[in-house]
Amino acid sequence: MSGRRALYQLWRAVYPVLLYLIIQVVVSAIFSVALLKCAEFGWVDDYFAAYLDSTTLILLISALIGILIFGLLYRGDSMRRHMEPTMWQESLLWVLIGASALALLGNNLMSLTPLAEISESYQETSAALETGSIWVQIACVGFAAPAVEELVMRGLLYGRLREILRPSRAIFFSALIFGVFHGNIVQGVYAFALGIFFAWLMERYRTIFVPILAHVSANLFVTALSDSGLYDQIFESVPVFLLVTVACALVFAAAFRQLRG
Repeated sequence: MSGRRALYQLWRAVYPVLLYLIIQVVVSAIFSVALLKCAEFGWVDDYFAAYLDSTTLILLISALIGILIFGLLYRGDSMRRHMEPTMWQESLLWVLIGASALALLGNNLMSLTPLAEISESYQETSAALETGSIWVQIACVGFAAPAVEELVMRGLLYGRLREILRPSRAIFFSALIFGVFHGNIVQGVYAFALGIFFAWLMERYRTIFVPILAHVSANLFVTALSDSGLYDQIFESVPVFLLVTVACALVFAAAFRQLRG
């Protein structure tokens, strides 16, 4: 492959990630301008203004726009490749269990490091994602964000890297970009680990629906634990924390073994 052709293929794989970032910036700018104008005319009160200024709401709208755009791009790639998906319905339960166990395991292991305490960007991001209605948070973090991120990261980025790289390299580099995309070291390391698993699922089953369902399961599981208070209870006892962490590792290993088979 010539150097110019290789650069084109690389750009073709990476530009959807940049486009999604641009969509987020544009939506955020439009919201800021609209909110400022509404405030000037007295059309919104303080509560409604804070709700509209919610980072989660902005991400939700960006994700919905992205799903439409990147869904069309992924559909075009799929039709061009003529790839038949591997039967995945019978493995769905193990996909959901494995993703949920890996998500909790990753959170627990990250909590053992000082990264969360020293990363100001992570703390700011976590606080921003907790703004707005709980239903908006669930719609965004639980469903829309996983769907658009999988379309971009596994459907387009990984799929196009896979055309020019061996599977192992395409999995690694797509996961690495997925980690960098999150913008802070804590989420970056966590996203890299999950990105490896999600890209492997894409390679294993050859359809974007499997990593989307895995990502949704992981996010909803951790969100449910956090909102219910169960996640905090895990940290109240060292033996309980260790037991849960080891159990997650064993459950994920069992799920991965079943999925490989």
